[in-house]
Amino acid sequence: MLYIGIDLHLKTTYVTAIDEDQRVVAKANLPSNGDVLVKYLMGLNTPLIAVMESCSAWYWAYDALTEAGLDVIVSNPKKTRAIASQSIKTDRKDSLMLARLLRASMIEPVYVAEKPMRHLKEMLRHRMRLVRDATRMKNRIRNILAKMNIVIPWRSLWGQKGRAFLEKLALEEPYRRILWTYLDQLDSLKEQIQALTHEIEQAAEKDPQAKLLMTAPGVGPIVAMTFLAEVGEIRRFPTYRHLASYLGLIPRLEASGAKERTGRITKEGPVYLRSLLVEAAHVIGRCTKGHLHSFYWKMVIRKDRKKAAVATAHKLAKLLYFMLRDQRPYTEELPSPA
Repeated sequence: MLYIGIDLHLKTTYVTAIDEDQRVVAKANLPSNGDVLVKYLMGLNTPLIAVMESCSAWYWAYDALTEAGLDVIVSNPKKTRAIASQSIKTDRKDSLMLARLLRASMIEPVYVAEKPMRHLKEMLRHRMRLVRDATRMKNRIRNILAKMNIVIPWRSLWGQKGRAFLEKLALEEPYRRILWTYLDQLDSLKEQIQALTHEIEQAAEKDPQAKLLMTAPGVGPIVAMTFLAEVGEIRRFPTYRHLASYLGLIPRLEASGAKERTGRITKEGPVYLRSLLVEAAHVIGRCTKGHLHSFYWKMVIRKDRKKAAVATAHKLAKLLYFMLRDQRPYTEELPSPA
């Protein structure tokens, strides 16, 4: 058996192969091309297992190798670097380190979803990026108005009245030109967001798991589909606490001797899903009734709205975990009368 460490980069990929005795039997600096990588590894003519770090560009290599029938692990880079920190980092050393950790069974793998689910995840993340871009455009428009000391007569600028107000503004150059540039970009972003939202809503209506999740308060098609795409198979989490840890919704813990100190949430894991769950918590506080609504406002009184939203997001994640695990829709369980 050979153990292969693959260090991926945009233009080149360094590969190191070691045997059972950790002796280097092959190494190469290859172009970053799936066919070239597959041909090289298949040319070793021996059973092998490969490992690469999760990074922004691992999809192509993973897909090429797995479609060729090779065994591939994607490692968690934070855990890998914590185990084997190096003062000198080169492609050759990184690939050798990965191969040695793989041989020693010290690789912490990440969950790799099937291609269709990964494609869905990319579309959902793309929509969230567009929403953030639209928010940036709105903030830039407000910034222009602030520079010109223009008072906004409505609470929101983004309805029909607000748009008419912006179009009638007599601004001097270059502010008028900048404003219209931002308005054009905002219009384009809105069209793309609406198209993606409609597509996701249609997909959610056809997905029984998404329809199940949408019975929970604060959960619409976007939250439901994002939860399914980012979490994957729910039974890979033994308990809901494992899921909360994966989502970064548990507090940091520092323990030394008999002393323990907790801090803010870890914010590990999928940031897009965590953000959506926090937004859903705010919706629960504003627009719903029931146990989660009551919990949200109890936390607001004890702490503040931001911390209340995070705590409610944790509760919501727990609720969605059990709904998926047990395949049961949401029901508001009321206390039995005395």
